[in-house]
Amino acid sequence: MATLNRMCICIILLMCCQVVSAHGKNLYWRDLTVTARLADDGRLHVREQQTIVFDGDWNGGERIFDIRSGQSFVFEAIYRQAPDGAQKALSRGNLARVDHYDWTNNETLRWRSRLPGEKPFSNEAITYTLVYTLANILEQRDGDYVLDHDFAFPQRSGVIERFQLDLELGPGWQQSGFPLREIRENVAPGQSVVVTKTLQHRDGEGVLVFKGVDVQSQLATTATAPQWFGFMVTALLVVLLALRSSDFYRHEKRHGRFLPLPAPNKIDASWLEEHVFSLPPETVGATWDRRTSGHEVAAILARLVVEQKLDSRLEPVIIPIVNWRIPGQYTLYLTLRQPREKFRGYERELIDGFFIDGETTDTRRIRAHYRKKGQSFYPEKRIKEPLQKKVDRLTKAARNPLENHWLKIVGAMAVSFFLLLVNAFLHQDEVPVVLLGGFVGLFAVIIGSAIGDACRRRSDWLVGRFIIMHVIPLLLTAAFLLVVLSGISALLVCALAILCGSGIYASLHFAKTRDSRKGVTLSRNLTAARNYLARELQKENPLLRDEWFPYLLAFGLGPFVDTWSRRYGGSRPTSVSPSDSAAASFTGGGGRFGGGGASGAWVAAATSLGRSTSSSSGSSSGGSSGGGGGGGW
Repeated sequence: MATLNRMCICIILLMCCQVVSAHGKNLYWRDLTVTARLADDGRLHVREQQTIVFDGDWNGGERIFDIRSGQSFVFEAIYRQAPDGAQKALSRGNLARVDHYDWTNNETLRWRSRLPGEKPFSNEAITYTLVYTLANILEQRDGDYVLDHDFAFPQRSGVIERFQLDLELGPGWQQSGFPLREIRENVAPGQSVVVTKTLQHRDGEGVLVFKGVDVQSQLATTATAPQWFGFMVTALLVVLLALRSSDFYRHEKRHGRFLPLPAPNKIDASWLEEHVFSLPPETVGATWDRRTSGHEVAAILARLVVEQKLDSRLEPVIIPIVNWRIPGQYTLYLTLRQPREKFRGYERELIDGFFIDGETTDTRRIRAHYRKKGQSFYPEKRIKEPLQKKVDRLTKAARNPLENHWLKIVGAMAVSFFLLLVNAFLHQDEVPVVLLGGFVGLFAVIIGSAIGDACRRRSDWLVGRFIIMHVIPLLLTAAFLLVVLSGISALLVCALAILCGSGIYASLHFAKTRDSRKGVTLSRNLTAARNYLARELQKENPLLRDEWFPYLLAFGLGPFVDTWSRRYGGSRPTSVSPSDSAAASFTGGGGRFGGGGASGAWVAAATSLGRSTSSSSGSSSGGSSGGGGGGGW
């Protein structure tokens, strides 16, 4: 019974495959006859007659020629055989018209046999004849000539039911074994018909032979730069790297960037009050990482709560009717405790953006309001410019000697790409190296600049930061040396050297601080303070105070607060008397930010408000499909 079931399943699957095939496209060659003649000069003249059987909505035929570098190919004509045997020449040009052909690339020839609106083919056989000439296909070995040629094309989707080759030689060749006839049946897709013969020429003069030109020899056809020149230019890049590295180190050292951070045992409440808490928390956050994000917005809201200008509370999200609480989901409610007219600057911008229609608001109401109006509100953008001005006043040097140095990078890159363009016109065999070198060089400049800018914002990890600065410059120099050793023209050497020099300069230029020594000291102190606060939040009884809560948010320590709240917050009091010990004085906000372990939820809700609050948007995706080859398209 089981065997019978399996047989039924196989029969059904076979029937399905036949149905699918019947409604699909199929193509094969009833006959492929190749008539070829090897002339005395080594040119191979080919007449290729293909009888193709089309079944389905094919547009026409396709022939892909495998022409190796150093060989020569001349296409002469293509004909369609009429029912009466007459040969009709196809016209080159518009592939939208029947009996027209054209090249889709350097190797692929296509011709049209049917218009898209016409009835699909139904096992219709059409005979086409292609006429072309190949040269430089013979290889010379020990005075003889070797023909090693594939007279069929393996990259096809259908079988060749009958293949016939008739090959003859010109009178200048010894005729032993020729004319040659080769007949094969049912040549499967992927199979070739290769003829390999060793030939003798009567006088051995004027025969065109294949010289084995590949990428390396192509590079050699252009006058390559002397090896000493390549080594000299590479040495200049190494000198440039050493000079820029030394200049970078002196610049950073002069500004105190390599000084160690304040020792952890020197940091306490009084140190923090002097070096950190004298500034608003949002200013501290923007100065520490030189960015303005939702952390700064959350810090402003927390500061206003601490200053009793706002009240806040958290309520869990409840599913209506069933009254089920969604775990981890809270709604943040805010209430104004002073008239909004008393708020100034970016505080007023945030209040107007959050408090839409009264003295109270909450996260759900804010999002629903902007979604309904189809608008977007970006709190971090509202505070970015004024905060940046505060950061600049605290950190920037009065005069920035590096202000216009980026023009040097742009100018050098412009010269480099101009030389690459000129080299591509003069030395077309080097176009692949030009394209690859230009892309890699541009990519290295961009990545090196980004890495330098990111490391400039850091005030810790001194040794690692200095090493990272040199990764892109060192890789660029090594890659340049490898390309030079492969053998390229002197012009290309100069173009790539200038581009590599731009990458070296950019990597170290954007890593240099633009801050005054006072600004560097402030950044180091803030980094040390953040490290201290992060370490304390890993303890059950951290030496922290609830009024420092806004600074924890500004430093991006919201996840630390969340973790601490889940572990220890639920077992701690929501308010503490002044007589309590310092070690027990941190409760996650003293009840003003959730309390009882909910401070982490307050952080998540406030930080989410700091990001864009916008109308709903959709996304779309698309795809593409390509046609195949192997005889039809």
